[in-house]
Amino acid sequence: MAKAPIKKADNGTYYFRANLGYNPITGKQIQKYRSGFRTKKEAKEEYSKLVLASTEELTTKKMAFLFSNL
Repeated sequence: MAKAPIKKADNGTYYFRANLGYNPITGKQIQKYRSGFRTKKEAKEEYSKLVLASTEELTTKKMAFLFSNL
């Protein structure tokens, strides 16, 4: 089972590191780090927005990359 992506920092705020897939050009993993959320709910909402937005963004970039190589 996967660990929860949202963690609590020593200062009482919440943070997360989101793995958003791989860059189609370089092959490197794409990670985004966000911190400073007062509640776990705020962090979870931002995490969900980031993952949904990046998934759409990554697929369009990947398709553009594939077609530009033809």
